[in-house]
Amino acid sequence: MGKNDSGSEEDFELDSEGDDFVSPPPSLKSKSPASSKRKKNDESDDDDLDDFEVVKKSKPTKKEATTKASKKTTPAEKKSSKEPEKKEEKPKETMNQATAEAEVAKYMRQTNRPYSVINVFDNLHRRIGKTMLTKILDVLVEKGELKSKVYGKSVIYYYNQEKLPPPCSATLAKTEESIATVTEVVQELEQQLKEREGVIHGLTNQISDAELSQQLIDYTKEMETLTATLSRLDDPNRPPVDPQKKASITATFTKYRSGWVKRKRIVMDAIDQIAEGMEKKRKDVLDMCGIDTDESVGVKEIPSL
Repeated sequence: MGKNDSGSEEDFELDSEGDDFVSPPPSLKSKSPASSKRKKNDESDDDDLDDFEVVKKSKPTKKEATTKASKKTTPAEKKSSKEPEKKEEKPKETMNQATAEAEVAKYMRQTNRPYSVINVFDNLHRRIGKTMLTKILDVLVEKGELKSKVYGKSVIYYYNQEKLPPPCSATLAKTEESIATVTEVVQELEQQLKEREGVIHGLTNQISDAELSQQLIDYTKEMETLTATLSRLDDPNRPPVDPQKKASITATFTKYRSGWVKRKRIVMDAIDQIAEGMEKKRKDVLDMCGIDTDESVGVKEIPSL
């Protein structure tokens, strides 16, 4: 019986292996803890993925950051793009027509000088616009307060001299007297100025005390030498000079002196031609070439017999 039982169990196992397995219906499936846990993990993974995508979207890549940075404009560029180029500001017309007209008439009467529109515009510190100022000047000319003259393209305005009161004879005489007094004072001051300038010029050109002492020493030595030579030449007991030797010395001196004069003339002619070609002075060419002249070495004139 035991054998049969074991055999029957084996047969049952074989039969069960051969049959198709039919899954139970969904409603009858029992939710195991493992499957619910796996589902929660899957949901948590999906949430993590969503969070990662959000973070990924929120953080720009390096390429996007560089493109955005390149697209950003500096405040100066924004300001320059928004603000157009400023034109020269025109003076604001801060006065009305009547006030400006009264001020222009008062100014022209006080100065009593001819002015153009630009002169009046600048002298009134540009408080009245040029357009208004031109209209005011023309209106004053029509009213007879001012007069105008045309010189080419410019118009000169000046106060009407007929509206000024005639000068009193006493006032005119007093003014002329004061002008004569002031003229005399000016002449005296100019004379004093010339005298003092002459004194200053003389003092600046005088040599100093040290230079004067040195010159006295040099002249004293030269005088002693010349005195000794003169006493020697005037000595009646001195031997007479040989005429042939004297003639030979004179001929030698004349030869060298004529050579000196000739060579100096040749050199100076060449220097003058070079200076004329270079459009410079003779002194500049001499310095450039390194040539010493007689004057530079202290020879004032060529000696002669």
